[in-house]
Amino acid sequence: MDLGKTVFQSVALGAIEPFGWLDSQLRLQADGLSSHLDEFWPDIRDSSWIGGDAEGWERVPYWLDCAIPLAWLLDHGDLKSRTACYMDHIIDHQQGDGWLRPLVEEKALRRQARHIDNDPLWEWGQFRWFEALIAIWWQHERIRKQWLLDLAVTLQSQGFHWKSFFARWPLTVPTPKGRWDFPGHVVNNAMALKGDALWWRLSGEPGDRTAAHRMIETLEEHHEAVTGVFMGDECLAGGSPVQGTEL
Repeated sequence: MDLGKTVFQSVALGAIEPFGWLDSQLRLQADGLSSHLDEFWPDIRDSSWIGGDAEGWERVPYWLDCAIPLAWLLDHGDLKSRTACYMDHIIDHQQGDGWLRPLVEEKALRRQARHIDNDPLWEWGQFRWFEALIAIWWQHERIRKQWLLDLAVTLQSQGFHWKSFFARWPLTVPTPKGRWDFPGHVVNNAMALKGDALWWRLSGEPGDRTAAHRMIETLEEHHEAVTGVFMGDECLAGGSPVQGTEL
């Protein structure tokens, strides 16, 4: 089975070179924290992801998500070398069943397919299930295996249905002080904007392809600030200009 064709195709890192203002901004990042966190912050420098005893959940992946593109866009030799050491260690220490995490507790996609049969998605995984589709589609375009599409269907069936949630949107006011929830989490909402468009590649439903437009309009109606983006310091925060927002 073929997936729906995307309008745009990804290009390799480094295929497009930054110039002018963008180049100067990226070099400012490379001279600042983005390029140096691993040199002094224990949660990166001594992370469990690379065999240390510090935080082993989100901080190294988040840092690599920034540092790798930065290194290759600028052809930054030192940063390339340091991020490659992290990636090499993570991949070289992948467990035999494909598990990629610094816990005892694809190959990785095979492991996921077996795991969620008995331990369905919950918490973060349930609200961000569509993120796995990026890797699944990439792999399917190369090996054309039905089990990858079956995994996508399982993830969608277990995941939070953002399009239905937005159709009956209840979060019209800022999240009350002291309350925290997954549907109102600002990063979950920001990531969810691409979810139905990713799912469209398998579903073929026009409504999945266009769902992001309605979602953005809803978020802007109730939570957009003068900066032009919807706001949320952890959870959706309305349009007050004194509210912060997660990057």
